[in-house]
Amino acid sequence: MQWKWKDTQVPVEITPLVGGGFRLQVGDWAVEVDAVRWEGPRLAFRQGATWYTLWVAETQEGVWVGTQGRVWFLEPSRGRPKRSGGPSGTGDGRLRAPVPAQVREIRVQEGERVSQGQVVVVLEAMKMEFRLQAPFPGVVKRVAASPGQVVERESVVVEILPLEGERQHEG
Repeated sequence: MQWKWKDTQVPVEITPLVGGGFRLQVGDWAVEVDAVRWEGPRLAFRQGATWYTLWVAETQEGVWVGTQGRVWFLEPSRGRPKRSGGPSGTGDGRLRAPVPAQVREIRVQEGERVSQGQVVVVLEAMKMEFRLQAPFPGVVKRVAASPGQVVERESVVVEILPLEGERQHEG
């Protein structure tokens, strides 16, 4: 599968190995791991006696990956269609928490116009920051959370209505 990070195409492959384990390859970097556990947003893998943990949250636009206080946002390459919705999807203008998190900032107010890609909410979870962006030009219909509030995964944090005739259609 091809992903894009900072305008660079990055192939990502997970291949089962004969006799057990997996080969994880990201670009030119590869590692063989003994075990993989996927529990909710937590992906853990073992190499020898050491366990490593990645936190993963999928949104309509791509995938957030974080570990040891660092966070990356990977978006699908052009050849892979974007999802039309999902747990964290924004196709309907409802910005949802991709993981249980604490609201750090709400950068908009109800009735405010927003542009596509504008950061409207900042969440924090597991020492990672998640910036939720407006999926299309619109007007903030509802702010459903406040700074300091803890929200559950898939909770609507902000709802945006598209501006008539300006919504970009996926396809």
